[in-house]
Amino acid sequence: MGQVIAMTRCPFHGDTDPSLAIYENGYYCFGCKKSGKLEQWMTDLAHEKPVTQSALHTSNVVKNVEDYTYLYSDGAKEFFSERKIRLDIVKEFKVKYSRNTLLAPLYNIQGATYGKQIRFLNRKPKYRLIPRIYHKEKMYPTYSRCLPDESFDKGGFIVESVYDAMKLYQATSMPSIAILGTNMRTELLMKLSTISQAFDTKWCVFFDPDAHIISRLIGSKMRAYGLQTKEILPELKPYEYSDDELLNIIEEVF
Repeated sequence: MGQVIAMTRCPFHGDTDPSLAIYENGYYCFGCKKSGKLEQWMTDLAHEKPVTQSALHTSNVVKNVEDYTYLYSDGAKEFFSERKIRLDIVKEFKVKYSRNTLLAPLYNIQGATYGKQIRFLNRKPKYRLIPRIYHKEKMYPTYSRCLPDESFDKGGFIVESVYDAMKLYQATSMPSIAILGTNMRTELLMKLSTISQAFDTKWCVFFDPDAHIISRLIGSKMRAYGLQTKEILPELKPYEYSDDELLNIIEEVF
């Protein structure tokens, strides 16, 4: 395909390290072997099959979700401190702790709790999901709970992780939709289009520095659905910025 122009995390499988090569005329993943032309990228994502148990579940991850509480260990507090996220924000997101893991609730497109995401603090892969098998297109985690459309009356952020959503909400008081990776599903695009018909919304795609190309592709598809969208192409991950720095970065968007 020619010379590699960028490497990024593959949205077609549970990629934790950049394994997807971007070329001038296509892409190829050295992990799952997915390949194709760049213009076919978003179509391929839209038709991707639901993620299954083998990719997302370890049988001994959590025996009882009732074990999780708002009593955080020193390690958990350090995790949030490194990301400059206050504990009151963590609790507002209903993120709980048990045995070196964090548990965050997830919500589906109707705003009901659909599952939970586990974040390991001391092992890889870092993330697992409950239930064992789920359909990503039915989920769109919001900033802390099920949110009515009116919560997005000005728009919001499209981010990769729940913790990015927490950080941006802390800095801006605006909601985020965490898509748990870099795959923007058609059902979510349709939902945002419906919201934007009722309100004058603006959307901001804010991914990690190694996902600039994917940010542009998602921004382009959002605009194709009539959504006012701008991609922020940061030099740092969202949590590496202070709240004031984030406000300065996004002030041109909103």
